[in-house]
Amino acid sequence: MIYPDPFPVTQWRKRRWWQGFVRVEVQVRKKDAALVREIASALVDPERVNYGVWNVC
Repeated sequence: MIYPDPFPVTQWRKRRWWQGFVRVEVQVRKKDAALVREIASALVDPERVNYGVWNVC
């Protein structure tokens, strides 16, 4: 018998996995963190990105 997981974060990650997403962890220098976050958000939804050279339409 499968018991429900009591942790909401685990449930959320399982739902995201079924949607085709995976969790990725990287280690970057503090000054590059904002850039990595922007790139990661662009990979999630490329239609909403408008960063000059990153805009691929």
